[in-house]
Amino acid sequence: MQNTAARLLILNAALTITADPTMGEGLLGVRQGADVLIVGDSIARVGDGIRAAGARTIDADGCIVMPGFVDVHDHLWQSLIRGRGADQELPQWLAACVFALAAATITREESQAAVRIGALSLATGGVTTVVDWSHTFNPAFTDGNIAALADSGMRFVFGHSVYSPAMAEEAARIRLALAALPRAMGLHVCSHPSLSLQSQLETAAGFAGEHDLTLDVHFLEHQSQRADEPLAALRATGAVGRRLFLDHAVHATDAEIALLAEAGARVSHNPLSNLRLASGIMPLAKWHAAGAKVGLGLDGGTNDTPDMFNNMRVAVGLQRALAKSVGTYPGVADALRMATIGGAEALGLEDRIGSLTPGKLADVIVVDPSGVNFAPRGDLVSQLVFCGQPANVRDVIVGGRVLKRCGRLAGVAVKEAVRDAERAAASVWGRARG
Repeated sequence: MQNTAARLLILNAALTITADPTMGEGLLGVRQGADVLIVGDSIARVGDGIRAAGARTIDADGCIVMPGFVDVHDHLWQSLIRGRGADQELPQWLAACVFALAAATITREESQAAVRIGALSLATGGVTTVVDWSHTFNPAFTDGNIAALADSGMRFVFGHSVYSPAMAEEAARIRLALAALPRAMGLHVCSHPSLSLQSQLETAAGFAGEHDLTLDVHFLEHQSQRADEPLAALRATGAVGRRLFLDHAVHATDAEIALLAEAGARVSHNPLSNLRLASGIMPLAKWHAAGAKVGLGLDGGTNDTPDMFNNMRVAVGLQRALAKSVGTYPGVADALRMATIGGAEALGLEDRIGSLTPGKLADVIVVDPSGVNFAPRGDLVSQLVFCGQPANVRDVIVGGRVLKRCGRLAGVAVKEAVRDAERAAASVWGRARG
């Protein structure tokens, strides 16, 4: 039978980074000038001189073609609090921003507007998959959040907070709803590990275990959280294992790192957020040496700028400053790997996303290195990490669908989205101030 699936051919790249070492040179599987053929929603071929009669084409002449970024930890609704609490550490910031807005009862429409602008800002910078750790303040908020994610064109893992049996019931409803959404990649059960809140954690861990879902927790982000005894809380629930996902892990000890890595727990590194809140520097090299799978996260309103390029270079720079050595982990290729296939591995999705491997989902970005911030050309891989900006992302493709073309988001009324987000922020903050 003739293959009638839509075909898209990306041609003439200066450099193709496959993120699959079996397909090219080095850790990142780099190839000079390879073409990429997409059939339907999947990568069909990567090679030289591909021809596909009748296929739509994208001319990537002089550009870098690579997998889309995987953002393993974010809170997209927090576009509502960008730039706020700029001089506060995490506990004070949470009280002034997150808890204050939670009390304002964010509506479905406000949630949808906030998440929409957050998702658009990720997509324009080349993020094709996001874990949206939602605080799920109320069912209407949750519905608006998921509606915006579904409309964004991006792939997403939805993180549903579970602090009570009622929230577990709500998570069960959401789990079924996500199964019907084509770009939903799963559900994380989110909670806070603390011996003082053990019953809440037990409810979340119980639901996650019952449905074989990932338990996703903020772990020792701030030094004050040591008093919560989070590891003891997790061990008491039996949650330490391959289905545990730890966000931040800044203040983990060597012994904790060894135990958690050995158990198969996975980790998100959020360097821009950790800097913003003066939380400290995650011992990333130690997590890597222990064998933990670590991806990069942009972490919502405590990052302010959804820029994976900046996240990569800060991830490199912080560890060099900590070690006082340029030879420490991560190197440039390591950082780019964490932002792509490494993030997919951390999420257990490496068989579906994260590299330009034939058979995987076709999540591809085209980066134009001709901008004044990037040129002149040298080592293009290093320049991606040290020079790149969202403005250099020319094209974004998710599952064969073009979300950004020639520097512009496709089919998006950007001014309308910004207007709706402005209105939502004004309304929510107005209620929060009373």
